[in-house]
Amino acid sequence: MRRLWIVTGTSAAVLSVALACSSFDAESPPPADDGGPSDAGPVLDAPSEGSSPSDASSEAAPPVTCVTDAGLTALDGGCAELIASGQEDPRDVVVPNGLTSGSVFWTTFGSSAGTIMKSDLDGANATTVYTASAGAHVLEVAIHGTDLVWGEMSGTDETQIVGAVYRRKITPASRIAIATNIYVPRGIAVTDDNVFFSAQNGVVVRADYTGVGAPATLATGRVDPRGVDLELFSSKLFVAIAGNDGNNPGNIQVLDFDGGGPTWQTPVSGAMHTYPWDIVVGTPDVYWSERGALDAGPSGSIYRAQRSDGGAQQELCHNEARPTQIALDNTYVYFLDLGTGAAGELRRVKKDGSQGCEVLASGLLQPGGIDVDPPYVYWTTRGDGRVWRMKVE
Repeated sequence: MRRLWIVTGTSAAVLSVALACSSFDAESPPPADDGGPSDAGPVLDAPSEGSSPSDASSEAAPPVTCVTDAGLTALDGGCAELIASGQEDPRDVVVPNGLTSGSVFWTTFGSSAGTIMKSDLDGANATTVYTASAGAHVLEVAIHGTDLVWGEMSGTDETQIVGAVYRRKITPASRIAIATNIYVPRGIAVTDDNVFFSAQNGVVVRADYTGVGAPATLATGRVDPRGVDLELFSSKLFVAIAGNDGNNPGNIQVLDFDGGGPTWQTPVSGAMHTYPWDIVVGTPDVYWSERGALDAGPSGSIYRAQRSDGGAQQELCHNEARPTQIALDNTYVYFLDLGTGAAGELRRVKKDGSQGCEVLASGLLQPGGIDVDPPYVYWTTRGDGRVWRMKVE
């Protein structure tokens, strides 16, 4: 879940952190985006479904300080703070507001069973709040009030995967199936009444929040749909569709909550989009990342367009090395750039395009998920099993 935060003032200073990690073979590509976990060390002890959260402090970071070990160098006042380590392939990270403020949540893919983790914002009091059944892996999570809403997949053979979307209270409780027999559920967006998500087999789905009734398919035949976000005022769902090649180019499509549409879609004015990946609805614009072609060198981008009709499209960053997940605050678009090997980066660009792209942290070992809770940005690194934050104001 990514949110538009309204804050007052942000520093224009550029922060830069170099993270040196030698455990990843820079000549080998990172694992597939929906594939198995990296070799990221031990899994935290975790309770089974419905049991009490366990104390995960054995692998959690102590009260955070600027990380300076393992050759890390902080420059220009930048400070990467370690929230947790020893996580088995951490994926999504969410810092919700409202009733759950003061906590950060993240998911782990896991080798035999994924988890949803929770800690204080500084990494203290880490606990496992949910453990999937054996053989199931946890992907993206959203927080809605005091509920968790998340997607799972079973197995690692993507041609035979049966996944599901679930909901339950953050405190121990039985889970409710929102939708089952889903092939790799991906982006998740939640309202009081519905859960929207995309799936790897090319569908975009709306399911009742209570899990009652059959889910409604809003779109089919989309080639590699990825991130989703919504606009409540107009009842519109925004979907980033990666595509795969010139015959199936990627684009952004906007659907009605009831399945009508697309009401508008890119490309606009003949623009070609290369693998749109994540999307966040802002005010008054919508922002998305494009990973770029894997065999074309740095060819990724960060875009914005008017959310009402896709007009005034602007490329904010270009020639990026595989940007994926993004998050917004009042001034910036923050995004993770996979790069190659241990060359991943945390970057940002002003939403109005008035300033070039800035590197906040480099040397990241396969960055995963990102969220913003001013004055901090939070992210995960799958390759070394860590969760981080950095002060950006």
